[in-house]
Amino acid sequence: MSLPRTPRVSRSVSLNVGDSVTLPEGQTGILKYIGKVQGKPGEFAGVELTGEWEQYGRHSGTFNGVSYFTTSKPNTGLFITYSKLIGSTSHAAPGNAGAGPNSSIRRPSLTASARRQSQLLAPPTPGNAPGTGVRKMAPPSQQPASAKRSSIVPRGSMTTPRAKPVAGAGAGAGTGGFFSPRANNDDDISTPSRRPRRSGLHQPPILESAVPDNSSSKAAAEELAALSKELRETRSSLAEKELQLQQQTELLKDLEHSLEDFQELAKTREQEMQSMTNEGGASSEEVDRLLSSLEEKDRKISAMRAEFEQRRQEFRTTIDSLENEIRETSEMYETELRSLRSNMGEAQDINQRIAELEEMVNSLESGLKTSQLSEQDARAQLAKLADVENKLLEKEQELRDTQQSLDQFKELLENNSNAAPSGGDNSEELASLRAKIEQLETENAKLKKDNDHQIDELRHDNKQLQQTVDQLQQKAQESQTQQANDNKDTEDLTQKLKQEQEEKARLQSEVENLESMLENKVFREQELEKQVESLMEKQVDSLKIQSSTSSSPGSSALSPQTPERESNPPPAKVDPAAGRSLWCGLCEREGHESLDCPYEEEF
Repeated sequence: MSLPRTPRVSRSVSLNVGDSVTLPEGQTGILKYIGKVQGKPGEFAGVELTGEWEQYGRHSGTFNGVSYFTTSKPNTGLFITYSKLIGSTSHAAPGNAGAGPNSSIRRPSLTASARRQSQLLAPPTPGNAPGTGVRKMAPPSQQPASAKRSSIVPRGSMTTPRAKPVAGAGAGAGTGGFFSPRANNDDDISTPSRRPRRSGLHQPPILESAVPDNSSSKAAAEELAALSKELRETRSSLAEKELQLQQQTELLKDLEHSLEDFQELAKTREQEMQSMTNEGGASSEEVDRLLSSLEEKDRKISAMRAEFEQRRQEFRTTIDSLENEIRETSEMYETELRSLRSNMGEAQDINQRIAELEEMVNSLESGLKTSQLSEQDARAQLAKLADVENKLLEKEQELRDTQQSLDQFKELLENNSNAAPSGGDNSEELASLRAKIEQLETENAKLKKDNDHQIDELRHDNKQLQQTVDQLQQKAQESQTQQANDNKDTEDLTQKLKQEQEEKARLQSEVENLESMLENKVFREQELEKQVESLMEKQVDSLKIQSSTSSSPGSSALSPQTPERESNPPPAKVDPAAGRSLWCGLCEREGHESLDCPYEEEF
């Protein structure tokens, strides 16, 4: 038998500046400001503490250099999320227990829709760190999504870093739904992560010679192709992730409708009990018993709804954190791809420069060999010139001997002419001597002329050979200098190649570390899925119990009812990171964060 649905009565609490408010810890104060705070998502309220609570103030209405309100006394103000302030003020409002039998039921409280909206707008508190103990619930008709999740989140394709979640990330995403998955945009989904899996990219060896091959360029191209493939896999996995988030949204909406149905059923029971009281059909004791039972059920439903809203807010925070991690991973992949492309271009330029230097070195070596051959020819010509000079010296000596003989003949001729003998033999001898002297003078003049000509030619040839030798020596020196400079440039280029390959190896190591962190994050996600499934089963059982106890209002009105046994309250969730400045979610130890965990190899 289905009960008629009654319209929901909206009971909301609105606060104005100047109202007296009560904080969740019991402090009292005056509301001074309602609105946004720079650098923080969500809506906040500025409160000035009064009375004995003034000492717990933190500021005078100023935050990060911006003044939002002023206090009558210094350091008596603080900020609190507006939704928390509304909740604490509504629970602290005095009840009108003596007004009538129905006054205990009609206490001021937020409706489910108002409470959901306020929690969606409020940023997470420091005690509830994103990603800690997150659970999700589904109605009884829905099947747990663990099987889908395992296929949607592969270990090898998702490469997201375990970045530190930003407090309040995604809290102001809007009130149109529990969350709004982002579109699969190429600008938001790029490439590498901080710790992707081992991709097995080839590492080119460090060049040891001045003439490397093209192995570094091929290795960079292979690495770029592998990263591009991994980027496509990441984009596909992200699209599947967005589809799963939409399915989870539908599950949460169905569960919300179920809770609203239970609330309307409780209100129907309340109206029936009120009509029975007005008609006088039951005794006062029975009415009180029924009212207490109904109030207990209302209290359980409210607690269940509050827990559901809290779990949904935590789940939304975790989703936003994962989206931020995926975005950061994509940006990091883009950066590393650009760096690899740039390094590959530089490597190609260096290889081209090395080829040019090889050509230049070969040309210089050929020129040096030619210069050495020319120098050998010049030395041979110098040796030949030395032989000619020796012959010239011999000719000069012969010329001096001839000149000496001529002088002797002249002296003898003069002596003979002075003796003045008139014999015929002497005249013939004298004529013969004169002819011989003239012949010797002619030969001497000819030899002297030839000697002068040869000396001039030898001097000219010697001068040209000396100039050639100087030019060859200068060219050889320039070749040696150029070769030394080329060797230095080659060494610089080789050193630069080594540095780039070391940098590439360092980036590869970071990629492997990020892959290891990704595996740890996927393991944590699986644990969260198990917790969510457990919570869904418990929540479904609780809803079935509430439905069975609320399905027969007529019989409870006609027969005396025993007080319903109060179910055990769910254990309070304890945040292990609360009160600690540094907390690691991997090893669950304090003193460091997840990014710097020294024990991550154990997980």
